Amino acid sequence: KMLIRVLLPNEEEGVFNADCLAVSLLQAIRRRYSGLAPDETIDLCSIEGSMKELSQSPNDNAAHFFTERELCLVVKVSGSASSSFVYTPLLAEYSTNQEFLEILNNHKSESASQSRKKSKSKAPYSPQTARQTESSKVRTENVKNRKKSLAITKKSVVK
Repeated sequence: KMLIRVLLPNEEEGVFNADCLAVSLLQAIRRRYSGLAPDETIDLCSIEGSMKELSQSPNDNAAHFFTERELCLVVKVSGSASSSFVYTPLLAEYSTNQEFLEILNNHKSESASQSRKKSKSKAPYSPQTARQTESSKVRTENVKNRKKSLAITKKSVVK
């Protein structure tokens, strides 16, 4: 297990298991804090202002973005990949700290960039894309299973 601590916007601290898909971690945080609008895109950052960019890599294992028991903040993501993303902490103490906001919006996390396999910009994960992501995973798994079945069938026919 890779446990992380997240300061939620209602000033609670939640403990989450990050050994899962990034999209699953963000959904768990969304369920734990009900004050988020359904169409609001969220992500996490360290308390030093280093973005995790989980929303841009929804199918990556979230544990790769964190250290054990790391303390993170929930941030709102606005903007687009074609312009630039703007990150706003949802915890009041950090959202009014100009120095923190500058660090947050001008600094990319080394761990996030190293963890991501693809370098091209992706749109951040939003709740509307969850069904598409799940459908895509199911289709990929079905194709893999069919290929395995065909390989087994070919081997038995050859014998």
